[in-house]
Amino acid sequence: MCTFITAVLPKSVDVVGRRDLINGLHVAFTPTYNKFIMAQLDPNSACYLTGHMCDCGTVLGCLQSGDARSSDHDQRRARKIKALRKKGWSQTKIELWLSEKHKMIEREDRKKRDTRKEREDEAARWIRFVQDVLHETDATYLGILLHEFRGFVETERWKIADRVECSLPELDGAYLMNMQEDVFHKFVVT
Repeated sequence: MCTFITAVLPKSVDVVGRRDLINGLHVAFTPTYNKFIMAQLDPNSACYLTGHMCDCGTVLGCLQSGDARSSDHDQRRARKIKALRKKGWSQTKIELWLSEKHKMIEREDRKKRDTRKEREDEAARWIRFVQDVLHETDATYLGILLHEFRGFVETERWKIADRVECSLPELDGAYLMNMQEDVFHKFVVT
């Protein structure tokens, strides 16, 4: 499973022809086509993957995914404990394993705190990206879709859950970090 960010623009916008803009923004802008998503968008839209590979670890939506990950983590831990008991592990050995796991999680949490500045910097780059695309092209909007794919980008069936419009003056790092997956975020100048 990998997260991919899809930028959506009117077909009339020649983003690929604007290599100067794309290179300055440090995004891929690889054209992509998923008929299931295109059926849910304006027919005059074009989609582009923004990452050079996947976008796992992106700042977009990073504050939304924590609850889901925590729940998944708890379920995985319970399954792991059950499996360890089946293997004959004693309660003491399981508690030692849990203690080591806890220490590892604490180290990861410290790393996450250290990355706050990195997140703020990445959010600032995304804000510049949205602003530059809207100001430097004739785009009337820039849409962004964030989705964790379980299959192929071009063939996975998934539904856009909601649509949200955000004007440039409302766009900030908090908005980007709280973006929800599978929501069409439409950025407009005013």
